Amino acid sequence: MNIGQFHESLASKHPFCMGIHWDHKKHMTISDLSALHDAGFKDCSYGNDECPSYYIPDTDDTHLYAYYGDAIIEYSISHNSRPCMGTYTNINDAIREYKRITK
Repeated sequence: MNIGQFHESLASKHPFCMGIHWDHKKHMTISDLSALHDAGFKDCSYGNDECPSYYIPDTDDTHLYAYYGDAIIEYSISHNSRPCMGTYTNINDAIREYKRITK
């Protein structure tokens, strides 16, 4: 898949999310998008958030955020509407922490 197809696949459950926060999403690498896709994440970005958000369906109020700043993408996790566990520059570390929290 190319970058656009990964974004479409991630937004398949909520198609209107695809264009939200494109200023951050356009900086995500194909390997990061592939990792989110392969782990079962879906785009759930909201216009009133400051950056894109992703979740795995059937997980309880847990979101992974992708923030572009200082020329890098940083990932963070929110659980029960509270940020937790810092930030990650490696998507696989962020996914691993997300899955640990949602066990």
